[in-house]
Amino acid sequence: MTTSLCLVCGKSFTPCAGALGKYCDRSCRDEARRTREQRTCLTCQRVFTCRPSDKKRYCKLRCAAQANNAVRRRQYPLRECAKCGAWFEHRRKEGGKYCSRLCSDAVHKNPPALPRIEKTCIYCEKAFTCPQWQPRISCCSIQCSKRQRAKTVRGKDHPLWKDKTVMACEVCGVERMVKPSLVSRFRACSRRCASILGQMAMPRTSSIERKMSEAFTACGLRAHAQFTIGAYITDFAFIEARLVVECDGSYWHGRPSQQSKDRQKDGYLKSQGWRVVRLGEDEINASPANCVDRVRGYLTDNIPQGTLITDNTPSRINPLSN
Repeated sequence: MTTSLCLVCGKSFTPCAGALGKYCDRSCRDEARRTREQRTCLTCQRVFTCRPSDKKRYCKLRCAAQANNAVRRRQYPLRECAKCGAWFEHRRKEGGKYCSRLCSDAVHKNPPALPRIEKTCIYCEKAFTCPQWQPRISCCSIQCSKRQRAKTVRGKDHPLWKDKTVMACEVCGVERMVKPSLVSRFRACSRRCASILGQMAMPRTSSIERKMSEAFTACGLRAHAQFTIGAYITDFAFIEARLVVECDGSYWHGRPSQQSKDRQKDGYLKSQGWRVVRLGEDEINASPANCVDRVRGYLTDNIPQGTLITDNTPSRINPLSN
C-alpha cells in the first residue's frame, strides 16, 4: 500500500482508496485551511495572502488577464491613417484606411455635407439656418413647429373654424364661451351649477322638511321650498321678508366639514341681504308649531301679515343679474 506525507505535520499515513491524501486527519486539514501564506503577484508585484495549497500567482483577475494577454497577444501590422496620418494597428483582413470613425466620417460623410441656407421661422419670425437637403424645414425649433401646427389646425386659420357663442349659466348667471356643438345643451357653467339644476329638477326633501312644509301650510304661511339664491339651494324662502329657513338634521349637519359649509352658505346669504334661521332636527320633531312661531316672529318684524308666495314668484334669484 502507498503512503503519503501530511502537508501540515509531516506524518506518514495511508490514504483511503481512490482519494488523494494530503492530510493525515481532519484536524490537519482544518489547520491547513486556516493557515495563510504571503505571495507576490507576478504582474504588479503586490503582496497578497492565500492558502498554501492554492496555485494562485496573481493578486486579482485583472493581473492574471494582463499576464495572459501579454503572452497570447497577437501582433497586428501597423498602418498610416489616410486622413490624419497617425499610425494604428490594422486588425481587419481587408480595408482599414482610417484610425477611427471620426476620420472615416470626415472623408465619407453620409449624407455629404452641403452648404446651409438661411430661413425665417414662420411662427416666431426668428432667423435660423438649416441643411440645404432639408427644404421642408420651416420652423427654428420643435416647440415652434408644434405651436404653428396647433395654430393652423386648431386656431382661427383652420377652414372649419366656428366662432363660440356667449351664453349665461342658468344658476349663477356667469357668461361662458360655448362651442357651437354644445350650444343646444348648455345650461350650467360648472359641475356645482349642474348639480343644483339636478336638485331643482328632482328635489330631495327630508322628513323634517316635509313636517315644516305642512306646518307652514296649516298656519297660512306658504313658503317657497327649494328656492335657489345664487349658487345655493335653500330649504324655505320668504322673498318679501328676505328670510331663509334651513332645516338641519342632527347627523349630517353635526359633522365639522358640513358645519364649515353651512357657515360659508350663511355668510353668502347675509352678504346678499338675507336673514337665515336654522331649525334643528330635535326642535322640529318636538314641536313644529313652536318652530313656526319662531319663524313668524322674524316675519312680523318687516311684514305683519306674513309672507304669501304667489304663483308668479320666481323659483330662483340670481344676484349677478341685478
